[in-house]
Amino acid sequence: MAGYVLVLVITFAHFVPELIAITTTPYSEMIDAGLQARAANWEALSLVRLAFLNIIASFFLMVLTVPAPLLNVTPRS
Repeated sequence: MAGYVLVLVITFAHFVPELIAITTTPYSEMIDAGLQARAANWEALSLVRLAFLNIIASFFLMVLTVPAPLLNVTPRS
């Protein structure tokens, strides 16, 4: 669970502000190499974040599908 919270914190601290900065950049007729590099970096890091989220989700799903151990209950006489 801590991993998921960490991803949320990083998302709101880095990914959302960076996405807003990239998408609100004024249109230009010329290609901005710096902006293009920032967008490529954001995309690559976003894919890493997605892979990490998939690993966490797979773990949560695995934990939910593992059968509980049988209780060792002795019958009352």
